[in-house]
Amino acid sequence: MMDIPKAMTAADNRDRVQGRNVGVIGMARSGMACAILAHELGADVFVSDTRKQSDLSAEAETLKAANVKFETGGHTNVLLDSDYVIISPGISSKSAIVQKLQEAGTPIFSELEFASWFVEGKIIAVTGANGKTTTVTMIHEILRAGSYTSLLCGNIGTPLSSTVKDLNRDSVAVVEVSSYQLEFVDQFAPSVAAILNITPDHLSRHGTIENYRLAKLRISASQGKSQSLILNIDDSGVDALSIQSLARKVMFGSEETMNKASVESDLRGVFQRGDALYAPVNGANVKLIDTKQLQVPGQHNLENAMAAASCCLAFGVTLDTIRKGLIAFTGVEHRIEHVASVDGVKWINDSKATNLAATICALEALEAPVRLILGGQGKGENFNDLQDIVARKVKSIVAIGETKEEIFTALGKTVPVEFSASLEEATVRLSNASQAGEVVLLSPGCASFDMFTDFEERGAAFKNAVNSLVTNQSNGKGKSV
Repeated sequence: MMDIPKAMTAADNRDRVQGRNVGVIGMARSGMACAILAHELGADVFVSDTRKQSDLSAEAETLKAANVKFETGGHTNVLLDSDYVIISPGISSKSAIVQKLQEAGTPIFSELEFASWFVEGKIIAVTGANGKTTTVTMIHEILRAGSYTSLLCGNIGTPLSSTVKDLNRDSVAVVEVSSYQLEFVDQFAPSVAAILNITPDHLSRHGTIENYRLAKLRISASQGKSQSLILNIDDSGVDALSIQSLARKVMFGSEETMNKASVESDLRGVFQRGDALYAPVNGANVKLIDTKQLQVPGQHNLENAMAAASCCLAFGVTLDTIRKGLIAFTGVEHRIEHVASVDGVKWINDSKATNLAATICALEALEAPVRLILGGQGKGENFNDLQDIVARKVKSIVAIGETKEEIFTALGKTVPVEFSASLEEATVRLSNASQAGEVVLLSPGCASFDMFTDFEERGAAFKNAVNSLVTNQSNGKGKSV
């Protein structure tokens, strides 16, 4: 194997790929993006996927057109001839091919790591169990309000590798980062990094909550003194005060918690005091916005706003620009997204709630009596944790997916629980049961993979079903029977 130089600039880092044998595991979005990037930068690329070629026809055609070699149906020893291998986030570190590569001493990097070598501009990166998508989108909108050239990418849907060609020295890549993407980073060092919260998630992959936390902390592992790490002082899972980093630590959260924890003034970011958010500027606490000025509901969105504002403040964005961006932000698709109102009932799409903490946030954000669609592929969490919030906020539940029996056992004595075989059926049931003034909320608290490709497909299916109700109402058919 060839030695891999550790270069400092995007231009110098081209030596890490030109003429090298670069393996890529996985032909999903991230794998395809980094394979094409590596090929365009002069690497001899080999891509490997366990799925059948008949399931990867579009990807296979793309690679053939680019003259990139690939294999499907399993991983062979060809990958062992690589100078290094780039791993897609969906590939577990415990998989047989990863174990084999590690035994052979082959360096393994994540797509996030690989792409970051070639980013000419700055990177703002955000991770956490919940709120990542909303926070990076807020940051993106704030930067755009300040006329920055901002590109939104990462776990949100567009791989960082796909944006490299569009980034220059004056650009900012705003990157949503998952724990999976952080498992194989080496020198990833964003100008500003943020950890929003850490609650049990992806434990089937990481094993324990501590392993999950350690994966999240890798976002700052290579940061230096000139860079910033933004942390949630209110989240016990983050345990902000205990984190060791060379980066400048900045805390966001409630002023009360900061005072109790005796957080020094130079470590404070944007904080909440009563019904307003404040920012420390030149030794003074300056009011940023009233909380009622935010267009997105819920305490969790106040936390997202504080995180986004703290990131932008650390990046050097003016308060006026931050204020303008926050006030203009209207939310993201599939996260407490208002779909329609039908016969006086509001229908809310929160398909992005893939763990119970996210479902709790959604329920806390809504005032009206809620009829909840819950369930999917579980993550080992206990639905008993929803009992208190369900008792306070929920009128009935329709359970779907693999976890419906667990939901009935945990919550069936708290509120009525029905089963539905599909999301469309659940929508019809709740259309018949709901009354004017109520809210129907899809907030599954589970992964989508038992019934859908991803949470986006699940959310789209829900929205289509709701839009059918709207069509029926406009045609005078009223509720389904």
